[in-house]
Amino acid sequence: MFTASLSKYAEPLYAKLDHGLVTAKNLYREHCTYYNGLFVKDMARLGRQLKDVIIIDNSPNSYLFQPENSLPSISWYDDKTDRELMDMVPVLEKLAFVNDVRDYLPRIVDDNKINFTKAREVLNYGNLIKPDEDESKKLFTPLKYRGKSIIFTNFCV
Repeated sequence: MFTASLSKYAEPLYAKLDHGLVTAKNLYREHCTYYNGLFVKDMARLGRQLKDVIIIDNSPNSYLFQPENSLPSISWYDDKTDRELMDMVPVLEKLAFVNDVRDYLPRIVDDNKINFTKAREVLNYGNLIKPDEDESKKLFTPLKYRGKSIIFTNFCV
């Protein structure tokens, strides 16, 4: 998880969100790059191949350096009916099997919003075939995210 908030404020929230300790690393403001008055979450500094990195964030400033790695999200303010992250699950499951997420993310994002209709078409979800395959209609089961790094950053502290 990655926030532009200071670690002293974010750590207690992270502890509540990740009580099972499944997050590999928590990142804070001190891990951001300060650029033109903005705290940018520079995915290139993670030490991972960008072809395998997805940042989910409500602020385009956060992914200013790598917009091709972004899945934009709406801002969340106490709406208990919000299902956006759940709607992203089929998209993330399909992206787990592509060679380079940057080949797909720009094709399913319009005006800084996920176009779920396009995502269904581009990623073939609902059809249970790998997006990189031809129309052979081979079935697969997403057992793991094949080393993809999904960076959740949509936290207010």
